[in-house]
Amino acid sequence: MHPDYVDAVRTEMDQLAFDTSLPHCRRHDTHRPVLIAVVQNEFDHLPNLLNHHRTRGIQAFVILDNGSSDDSLEYLRAQDDVEVISVERPFSWQAKQAWIMRVIESIGFHRWYLVVDADERVVFPGDHRYSFADLTADMELEGKWRIRGMLVDMYGPGPLLQPPERPLERSQTFFDGDGYREETTHHLNSVKGGPRHRALSTDEIQLDPELTKYPLFRLAPGELMANPHHHWPYEENFKSPCHLGILHYKFGPELQQKIESAIASGNYWNQSIEYRAYQAALKANPDLSLAYGGSRRYRRPKDLVKSGLLADLDWKKWRKQRWQRKQDELRATVKSWFQKPP
Repeated sequence: MHPDYVDAVRTEMDQLAFDTSLPHCRRHDTHRPVLIAVVQNEFDHLPNLLNHHRTRGIQAFVILDNGSSDDSLEYLRAQDDVEVISVERPFSWQAKQAWIMRVIESIGFHRWYLVVDADERVVFPGDHRYSFADLTADMELEGKWRIRGMLVDMYGPGPLLQPPERPLERSQTFFDGDGYREETTHHLNSVKGGPRHRALSTDEIQLDPELTKYPLFRLAPGELMANPHHHWPYEENFKSPCHLGILHYKFGPELQQKIESAIASGNYWNQSIEYRAYQAALKANPDLSLAYGGSRRYRRPKDLVKSGLLADLDWKKWRKQRWQRKQDELRATVKSWFQKPP
């Protein structure tokens, strides 16, 4: 048996007709993740989205644009490492997952992908020295194909409705250093808490967003990224510690506009109930700030490790394992030479 949302994703996939030839990505090394994102009017985020992940070794991007009316398409089409697909279909979270899966089917299974939203920046311990390709190669040594991450909501010191300075990565440098809860469910290792739960819940709407995601993964045929927060079937979801910090710049200068748009469309989970909570909380307190005594300043991934949000990565151990494997392969090759009949 499988959940209804898997059928919904498959149904949407069957109805898709957009071009997914993607020649650049097909030629891409399977250890180097292809980054996939779905966007709509995210021009303010796109340069930093691309540059952040480029500096960590991403060399191929597939951006699915769902009807942007800003400068997004013009900008994206000018990028040599970006392949753009225009999707002219109604948005829902299930439809979004179907679009992503159609791209994965087209490029191929048994290779690595990094799926993010436009307002997310993925980091990991050691990313100043190592790339995503290094990380995926080392995860394969341990037989891990879905690398767990945690959404870390970022914010500035002032009121939410006060327009933050750009880029957000420089002005929104705080995160909640405590107050999280973790439990193992049937689907995933769930983490909840953070500033949305702490400061944006109301008497009528108690927010408790799921913070776990598995953005870096390698799927086999029959497996689906059928949910924004986990993959199906579920077994592989439990093998990886939380190694990825997903810095989440959700509270940008367009916050009020996004709230109004999400409520009007009702396209997000449970009729955009989270955005209804934002609207109610900010109406009750227009000067609401997310900063509190437990706020911590983010400078590097080690800050998330020190706060207990991420598990560290043992790069030294992996380098030793990789060296040992090469030595074993060399010995086996030499041995085979001497065993060949004259």
